[in-house]
Order: sequence, then structure tokens, then C-alpha cells
Amino acid sequence: MISLELLAKMMECGRLEPYSNKNEIIKLCDQAKEYNFGIVYANLSYIPLIVGELKYTKILVGVPISFPFGSTSMEMKIQETKQAISEGAQEIDMVMNIQRFKSGEYNYVEEDISGVVEEANNYITKVIIETCYLDKKEIIDASNIVKKAGAKFVKTSTGYGKYCSRLVDIILIKDNVDIGIKAAGDIEDVYTCIKMIEAGATRIGTNGEDAINILDNFKIQNLI
Repeated sequence: MISLELLAKMMECGRLEPYSNKNEIIKLCDQAKEYNFGIVYANLSYIPLIVGELKYTKILVGVPISFPFGSTSMEMKIQETKQAISEGAQEIDMVMNIQRFKSGEYNYVEEDISGVVEEANNYITKVIIETCYLDKKEIIDASNIVKKAGAKFVKTSTGYGKYCSRLVDIILIKDNVDIGIKAAGDIEDVYTCIKMIEAGATRIGTNGEDAINILDNFKIQNLI
């Protein structure tokens, strides 16, 4: 059985939409402090804002790198990572270069990831492989590349693809690659969330409102 406290720590919530504004990001930080989420994410230009808002809490600051397509150069990804950490980011969610991967350029993809991992140093790096664009073999291959490159987690989705987290993809990764799994997107209720965790996910990527709904219903329905 999972505790309410541990479930809250698994929640990794962001406001990354191009139309979200400063006040909405501050609201997310307030929600995180009330419910003790594990991590709050913002795009790079707002990292100093959430660092300030979460000061004196144990909530971590996360940043997406090369979001949402992963198509920037290795050098740009490393530079983004360097700036993010210098401004207070503590976890990195980078997007795999999906075009290069789909072209079979696996060595390039591994080098691309390892560059960010090295720049992040002791901070956890997760890699978004965007499972909606991959077949079963590609999901396994991508997850193996992520592990080989030194990242700690495979993340399923950016939230901008054809679909987001599917239970079958979590199970596929868990059964084939020994690596952490972050299920992200389309996790809007407590039962979906628990199924993802039972399948192997240890991090849940969602928005503040859905995280609150999950945690409130977890408590109300005596799932503790």
C-alpha cells in the first residue's frame, strides 16, 4: 500500500503551455506547497520565479530541455541545462531527438542524452521518448539508449503528442529495461494513477488540478 505522503511526492506538476502566464505558475507553486508535490516545473525563463516561490520548502524545481520536440542541437541542450542548473533547477526532463531516433541514428541519440546527463552532473535527468510515435521495439530500444546514456528515468510523453501515457507502454518498459519510469499526461483520476504505479511508474507527470483531484480522492476513498 502506498501512503498519501508518498503519492504526493510522486506528483511532478508543471505549467508549460505557451499560453500559461506568471500568475498561473505562482498558483501552481501555491498548490504544490499546500499538497506537498514532489516537483514543480516551469519553462527555462521562469525558473528563477519558481525557485523564489518554493524557497524554504522541500519541493524540487524541474525544467524541460528542448521542449517539446527534442530537435535542437546537442550544444543547445547542454547550454539550456547549464543555465537551468545555474538558476536553481534540480531535475532535468529532456526530450529525446525523436527525428534522429526514427532515422536510426542511435549513436547520435545516445551522445545527445549523455551530454545533458554529464552537464546535469548529480542532478537527475529524465528523458522523454514520446511513446506515441514509437512501436514496441522502438520503445524498448529508446529506453535502453536512455539507460546506456546514464539518465535515471524514461518519461513517456510531453503532452503534445497524439496521446500520452498508456498502461501498456509502462508495462513494456518495466518488463524490458531496468530504469526508472515517469508516466506523464492523461493521468486525471486516482484509479488511472494507481494503475500506472502498479505497472511500474514511480513518478507521475500531470497538472496541478489533476494532482489535487488524485490526492483528494485517494484520501476520500480510503485508499491509504
